[in-house]
Amino acid sequence: MENKFLVKIIILVLSIFLFSKPCFSGTTDILKSVEISIDKGDFISAEKDTKKVLETDTENPWARRLLARVYRLKYETKNDKKYLDSAKVEIEKALKTYPSDFGVNLDAMVIYYDLKDKANASKAIDMILKKDPSQAEYCKSFKAKMEALK
Repeated sequence: MENKFLVKIIILVLSIFLFSKPCFSGTTDILKSVEISIDKGDFISAEKDTKKVLETDTENPWARRLLARVYRLKYETKNDKKYLDSAKVEIEKALKTYPSDFGVNLDAMVIYYDLKDKANASKAIDMILKKDPSQAEYCKSFKAKMEALK
């Protein structure tokens, strides 16, 4: 009886270990720290730490969003389009893996707005509204800003 129980425990542990997506300890803390760095305007540390997370968890949507945000904010501060292009690359990687993620679409909306890409910004807005209809007023005001783009 004890052997059957032990075998079941071993199978359970092995199945969790072998078939679950790896969870790298500290990722959440690192990404929270990245958000703080972004808020402080420390884009160098934010970029470095986010890239560190992406080395081990390449599809992490939170990390991709934050890296895209860092690049977009660098674009705002340095007025260098290469950063906006990098933001687009990162957000599109996140959208490819997590196309219906609310946060990814929220950042995508802003990045596409900055790129004056109305079609993709509208797609992001539609997904945001699908996920959270309570954002209708915000999205409506954002669409109005977008329509004013030339």
